[in-house]
Amino acid sequence: MHWTRDEPYPAGNIAQTMATRVGRGGEPGKPRPANVYRFAIEFDRPEVMTRIPYGVFPDVVVTSTAGEVVRTFAEPVPDGNVWRAVFDIEIEPDTVADLRLYLELDGQPLTETWLYQFQSRIMTPT
Repeated sequence: MHWTRDEPYPAGNIAQTMATRVGRGGEPGKPRPANVYRFAIEFDRPEVMTRIPYGVFPDVVVTSTAGEVVRTFAEPVPDGNVWRAVFDIEIEPDTVADLRLYLELDGQPLTETWLYQFQSRIMTPT
């Protein structure tokens, strides 16, 4: 176990998680449904992400122990070799879900596996 800011021995063949963002889910321009949350996870490692051909989008592989995962997609972040995986999850209030996500291309993982324990009660407005 290491207590450092960066991974002391990073794998060179997969991209690392750079950011995780959580907010209200739903479709832009429409009323936001209750109990739907959006996750956006960014991955970076130029020597890995530049292997993705122009116009090709990696698959978002995401699982949850609770609720239903909907609206998954991946997109490149402008001005860099960073890719963002986005998904919404519909989940009941006061539920805890273990989330797992990675990007893959042609059946091969491009990124490390992102893990997150989500507690919907923390995000529910009071």
